[in-house]
Amino acid sequence: MRKVQTRFCRTCNQPMPCQKSSPNHILHIILSIITGGVWLIFYAFFAILASTHSWRCQKCGTRC
Repeated sequence: MRKVQTRFCRTCNQPMPCQKSSPNHILHIILSIITGGVWLIFYAFFAILASTHSWRCQKCGTRC
């Protein structure tokens, strides 16, 4: 999933829409139930990976 918020971009020097990726929690919970908890390993990996990504300006692509 992509989250979008208006944040100040230093490159554009104005408030711009910025986006950040995050895992689809509902999908991962369903997959964890179906696989008997084995998918929790992958879910944890994707959640940690998404937490390292920062907000990016949709216009110029730099960090917001």
